[in-house]
Amino acid sequence: MRETPEGMYLLILAPFGIAGKAGNEPLTKQRVSEIVGLLAVFEGRNIAYERLFENVVKLDSHRSSD
Repeated sequence: MRETPEGMYLLILAPFGIAGKAGNEPLTKQRVSEIVGLLAVFEGRNIAYERLFENVVKLDSHRSSD
C-alpha cells in the first residue's frame, strides 16, 4: 500500500499477458514510457511524471502483485 497526497493523478494501464499468452515486461515498460513522452510533447510542461507504483492485476483470479 502507498499513500499519496490529495490531488489529481493519471493512471496509465497497459495490457500484459493477454488470453493466456505470456507478457513481455520490457516491451510493456517501453510502451508506457512512450505514452508518457507523447503526453509531455502534446500537453507541455504541465504534465509532470513520477512513477508512484507498478503492479500486475490478474483479472481472471482478482489477484494483484507489486
